[in-house]
Amino acid sequence: MANLVHWIEGAAGGEPIEMVVWCGDYDTVESLSNWNAEKGRLDREFDSGFGSVGCPAVCAWTTNRVIFVDCYDGSTGICWIPRHPVVHTPIMPGG
Repeated sequence: MANLVHWIEGAAGGEPIEMVVWCGDYDTVESLSNWNAEKGRLDREFDSGFGSVGCPAVCAWTTNRVIFVDCYDGSTGICWIPRHPVVHTPIMPGG
C-alpha cells in the first residue's frame, strides 16, 4: 500500500514542506494550508496500482521543490519539479 505523507516527505529531499493544497477523496481543501495542519488528514494508505485513483490530488511546496501527484491510467505516483528556474532534466509525468 502507498501513503501520500511518506511519498511527499520523501520527494521533499530533506527540505521542510511549507504549504500544501489538495482536493479529492479525503474531503476537500482548495486553499493553501500549512503542511503540519494537513499532514494527519493525508496520512492514509491507498492502492496506487492501476484502476481508479485512490488518493486526492495534492500540490506541496518546499523551498526548492513543487511536489505533486501523478496518475497514468489509474497508476498513481509522486513527482516534483524545481520551484525556481534552474537547469535540470525535465520530466514528463504520465507519458
